Amino acid sequence: AQLKWTHGVYLTKRPTELGFVRQRLASDRRFWVMCMVRDPRDIIVSRHDKEPDKFWAPLHFWKTEIADLRRVASHPRFLTIRYEDLVMQPDAVQDRIQARLPFLRKTAKFSEFHNFAEPSAKSVKALRGVRPISTSSIGNWKNHLPRVAGQIALHGAITDELIEFGYEPD
Repeated sequence: AQLKWTHGVYLTKRPTELGFVRQRLASDRRFWVMCMVRDPRDIIVSRHDKEPDKFWAPLHFWKTEIADLRRVASHPRFLTIRYEDLVMQPDAVQDRIQARLPFLRKTAKFSEFHNFAEPSAKSVKALRGVRPISTSSIGNWKNHLPRVAGQIALHGAITDELIEFGYEPD
């Protein structure tokens, strides 16, 4: 995996890199990890502009990465953030991050991200522009029940994980 370091902060969008962070956390006291999780049902119905007619991720990706997350989640320099919390209460999540990573300095509120972000042209294209944070993608899986059922049939139940991460009460 290619590392991207900026001022001592490592940023990746590749969930597969979770498998590598445990060793780094053990050997580097300056290394911190923030890991975002999302309802797996919404993940498996995500689409990407590169191939808008295809679903982007199968359920087995999520199941594999959750196993890696469980191995490091209790580490004191590992912070798990739920996507749903971020989009519903961005400033509260920002406060939580800053409390855990006190070396970070707030330059803008997360809720005002769209006013200050300077993404690359590739990012703008992939994200279809910079816009205010929205909760519109939460629960999108309900519009794609055959996809969810098919992925569960192929890759196994996710009931325990939905409860563990607070997506279902029971």
